[in-house]
Amino acid sequence: MKNLALYPIVGALVAIVVLAVLAARYEDGVDETKVEVQRYCIEELIPALLHKPAGLWSGVNTTKDQNDNYRVTGLVDTYNPFDVPTQMSFVCGVHRSGDRWRVDELRAEPFIR
Repeated sequence: MKNLALYPIVGALVAIVVLAVLAARYEDGVDETKVEVQRYCIEELIPALLHKPAGLWSGVNTTKDQNDNYRVTGLVDTYNPFDVPTQMSFVCGVHRSGDRWRVDELRAEPFIR
């Protein structure tokens, strides 16, 4: 029974270590601009390239370079013009110009495994 008293302490220590690791990984917190760019690309730009999007996105990654150019990449499930399910890889590159986003690169192509 004496060992049971240690469980809350060990649990608290594990929680502190996990939170410290997560805080170090995301030291600047969530980049709201990256979230905005990802939402803009996924909800507005990429669907315009697809015949019939299925809305299933995977492997989405958003990066920012030293010139504040953003690039969103990933995979999306869609249907081709013959209604056959397919997976497309996509790239969406944008940068801010004034109060608007400007598209630098926008493409979607069949993903071949």
